[in-house]
Amino acid sequence: MSNVFIRFKVNSNVNYVVVETAYASFADSRKDDVSFKKAMTWWLELRPAIKQAVLENYVKVSRQHDNAKDKFGNPKIKEMVKGQQVTWRSLMADECVKDIKSAGSLSDAALEVLNVDEVMALALTEITGKLLRIYAFSAFDAGVTPNPAQCRGYVSGSASNPPLDFYQFPRLLGDVSVLKKEVVGNPMYDTSAVLLALCALSATKSQVETLITKLAEGSILSKSERDEVLVRAFRGEALHGLLSRFLEGKVVPSKSV
Repeated sequence: MSNVFIRFKVNSNVNYVVVETAYASFADSRKDDVSFKKAMTWWLELRPAIKQAVLENYVKVSRQHDNAKDKFGNPKIKEMVKGQQVTWRSLMADECVKDIKSAGSLSDAALEVLNVDEVMALALTEITGKLLRIYAFSAFDAGVTPNPAQCRGYVSGSASNPPLDFYQFPRLLGDVSVLKKEVVGNPMYDTSAVLLALCALSATKSQVETLITKLAEGSILSKSERDEVLVRAFRGEALHGLLSRFLEGKVVPSKSV
């Protein structure tokens, strides 16, 4: 398991930005859909249980690892990171800060006196919520009710699976069900996998079938090409553009990041 400094930065910034960019496009195209509105209401009811499960499982394990090895501690996020010339707060993406403040009705001052573990739990709750809303949408759209117990199990983990393990992610219904593994990738939310899944959700049936075929044949993009897709995502490229990159199976790297 990576150290708490890396986990905090990944969960509150690096992966958060990519997932939020893709989710925003997904949500914008479905904001008037009845199934999407149901998914939003469903998530608000489930959110407290997910937050508690994140705290008791992922964050608890994270703290145990830090106490045993790296010892970054659990300071308020306004304080400096041990051995770094930055504060914990400065590591966070604006999108993450905005979501956490909105969800908890927090002021800037109130946010900055929260400790590292609390904020990481809030960031993970929000990023998980974006993925679970996609699951809930797919369920409602297929005419069934989302399963809260499966969602809690995904966040809590089990004797054989760690918290946030893709094998326990609730089954996506509809044309993209076979891309389940690509939705979350791994416990740290593999960003290219998340992007692929969200692109698939906005694709036509024939485009999804093409993606499935390419997945069966092996990796759609090489490592350098996946990195380039992520760069494009950070720049705000629309989902349809990223979908084209995946379908083509070839990305020409830009000269500068």
